[in-house]
Amino acid sequence: MAMASRILRVACAMGCAGFACAQNLIVNGDFESGNVGFSTDYVYSPGDIWEIGRYDVVHDVSDVHPLAELYYDHTTGSGLLMAANGALPGLPIVWSQTVAVTPGMRYEFSAWAANWAHGSQGHMAPLEFRINGTPIAFWETSVVGQWFLVSADWDAGAADTAEITIVDLSVEWNGNDPALDDLRLAPLAAPGDM
Repeated sequence: MAMASRILRVACAMGCAGFACAQNLIVNGDFESGNVGFSTDYVYSPGDIWEIGRYDVVHDVSDVHPLAELYYDHTTGSGLLMAANGALPGLPIVWSQTVAVTPGMRYEFSAWAANWAHGSQGHMAPLEFRINGTPIAFWETSVVGQWFLVSADWDAGAADTAEITIVDLSVEWNGNDPALDDLRLAPLAAPGDM
């Protein structure tokens, strides 16, 4: 079954319509429906994320902040993405959503992340990805304006829900500017099938 799991992952990356590809449990993970389906500690500020602690769902980050160096979404170049003007530690949750899962099932979580602006002291947005409060992945880069894939496998165990949370660990406001796109949680196999 491990070989089948790898084949499904490659097929998903290529854009298939098979079982695992069609089973994204995250609602609006590509943000194409706009500012719906998720929660955040940040303040929704359509058209302007100049102030820290603000976010928007946009086609081009430079439309909402003049210092943006990330312009388009991860997939089509014409879709939507979430851009946040990182805040101080009082507002750590950038994105969160709770979904139903099957106990005993193994899942793959993935997301595309980027820094959309340079900080004057080189600060970036280190992100921690958690399910039900437990860290499953960490992401940080010094590169600005480029998308990076973050992924991890997760076993549901006895859980019948997964609270997926993306937390900004930075204690700096300058340059702490994360962007997110194409979040997914999809079943792989029951742990005994791997």
